[in-house]
Amino acid sequence: MRKPEHLNPKAHALYERLEKLVKSKMNDGDENLLAVLANTYIDYKTAHDEYVNRGPVQAGETMVRMNPAHNMCKDLAKIIEQLSTHFGLSPKSRGEKLGGSEEGKDDLDDLLN
Repeated sequence: MRKPEHLNPKAHALYERLEKLVKSKMNDGDENLLAVLANTYIDYKTAHDEYVNRGPVQAGETMVRMNPAHNMCKDLAKIIEQLSTHFGLSPKSRGEKLGGSEEGKDDLDDLLN
């Protein structure tokens, strides 16, 4: 499997950790999807931090508007959910792919917390 070289250091570190969790379930070409998942999660964390730091509303000199990070978080969360399901990382898909066992649950919880 060829590892993506275009990821920033944080996304690359997350990719490495995710790969260890899902390596046995990956098919050819999945490394690109896993790279998208890692990158999207880092983008989500950045947008979420922006939203938390600035709040839901941004006030300028002449107008008030919703913090754009709010919509970014919503959109990125959907992508994360879809890709997590693809790799068996969501709670539902983990139960289906692992036959309801708790195997790998602690590693995933540590990774995302």
